[in-house]
Amino acid sequence: MPSNPQPYHRPDRPRVLVVDDETGLRHACERVLAQHAEVVAVGDGEGARAACAEAPFDLALVDVRLPDTDGFALMAELQAASPRLDVVVMTASVHDMDRKLLRSLREHAFLFLPKPFGRELLLTVFDRWREMRELTAREAAHRERVDRELREARSYQAALLPPRAALLDGLAIHAWLQSCEELSGDLYDYTSTADERHIALMVADVAGHGVGAAMLSGLLKGAFRDARERDFEPLAVIEYVQDALLLAGGDERFVTLAVARITPGTGILRYASAGHADSLLRRDGGEIEILPETGPLLHADFRGAGWSEVERTIAPDDQLLMLTDGIEETPNDGGERFGSARLQAAFRQGTRGLPLLAGIADAVDRHRGGRPADDDHTMLLARIV
Repeated sequence: MPSNPQPYHRPDRPRVLVVDDETGLRHACERVLAQHAEVVAVGDGEGARAACAEAPFDLALVDVRLPDTDGFALMAELQAASPRLDVVVMTASVHDMDRKLLRSLREHAFLFLPKPFGRELLLTVFDRWREMRELTAREAAHRERVDRELREARSYQAALLPPRAALLDGLAIHAWLQSCEELSGDLYDYTSTADERHIALMVADVAGHGVGAAMLSGLLKGAFRDARERDFEPLAVIEYVQDALLLAGGDERFVTLAVARITPGTGILRYASAGHADSLLRRDGGEIEILPETGPLLHADFRGAGWSEVERTIAPDDQLLMLTDGIEETPNDGGERFGSARLQAAFRQGTRGLPLLAGIADAVDRHRGGRPADDDHTMLLARIV
């Protein structure tokens, strides 16, 4: 028998195998099912193996007691060779009927059918099997379509992100994004102003996950890039994103974001946060300053809300860390969050760039204790070199 026969795709004329040593029952099954399926009837396990070696079957009716093998053992053998095969277990013995039924269920038989049975019952079983097989095929096609669309969405979302590492006009930038699902509601982006004097950085978090959050993250990137017209002033970026939310009609979505504009030539850092997780500015000597939110989160109902910005100076080898709240809010088994203190301790390590971000991510993973993450984790690190 082939070890992996190809699936048989004939929903209009499925192939049915009848395995029973009673000649009368085999002939009766052939007569009843011949109008609806291609039927092969054999009297023992050896005949069943030979028939399956020629071509795969969709359904098999297998007697429990065969002259050369146990029907349950044969069912397992046939299904191991052809995982798509459904098996109806038949028996004429009333001895230990409950035990046989229980074994049929445990070994994943499609149905347990006592003998003798009539034409109407056989056709009813066959029709119900065919309905379930067609439903399974439709579900598989639907899953395949959804998986394909998710792959396309992931490719689209990945295309939104700039490289994980870049050097722009004297500013070293490194990024880290780890999604908890197929699609992320987090986004990071960075770019230079038209005159290349300033570099703008943004980290945003769309409430929720999945396709809707991913589509809105694409809208945020467009709004961020549109702010080039105003040299990526932090408050201008917030204004552009808020206008984009209004146009999108995103009444059910909240967005938080942090935006920074750094001028490497002067060391000026301008920063604003719309309800976003605190950013951290680590001085070259190890001192850490927290840059908190400077206004409420973004929502279509919050038009006209007040946001402000702060200005700092940033020296060579100082490091600015912008991140989403999934990192600090990661709980351990006892429900204790990773928190700001652990984040700052990991940030104080003497590394730079991607190794620093990887170290923070490792600390979060250890705190989580190996459990899957329940939120996206995004970090953006900037340093004047």
